[in-house]
Amino acid sequence: MGGAVRILVLLSVIASFAIFIPPHGVWTIGALTGGLILARRRWLERFTLHSVSGSCPKCKIMLSVKSGPLRDPHPIACDGCHHTGSLELPHLGLSETNSE
Repeated sequence: MGGAVRILVLLSVIASFAIFIPPHGVWTIGALTGGLILARRRWLERFTLHSVSGSCPKCKIMLSVKSGPLRDPHPIACDGCHHTGSLELPHLGLSETNSE
C-alpha cells in the first residue's frame, strides 16, 4: 500500500508543475491519469519480488532479476544464453503482509 501512495503523491506533484507547460491541460491530465494507473497496479499487486539469487541451469551464469510484481510461475530469462526458465513457488501459505 505504501508504494501505491508514494506513486500517487509523486505524480500529483509532477501534475501540479506540468500545468505550467503548454498545452497545459494535456500534461496535467496525462500525469494524473498515469499516476492513477500506476498506483492501481501497485495497490492490486499481491506479492513483490525483491531479489532472486541463483545461476542459469544451462550456462551457469548468475541470474539477475529486477524487482517487480511476482507471478506464479515467474519467468526468468538468462542474459548469457537467453534461456527462459521459471521460478515456481511452493504453496506454503504465504502471508500477504507488506514489510515496508
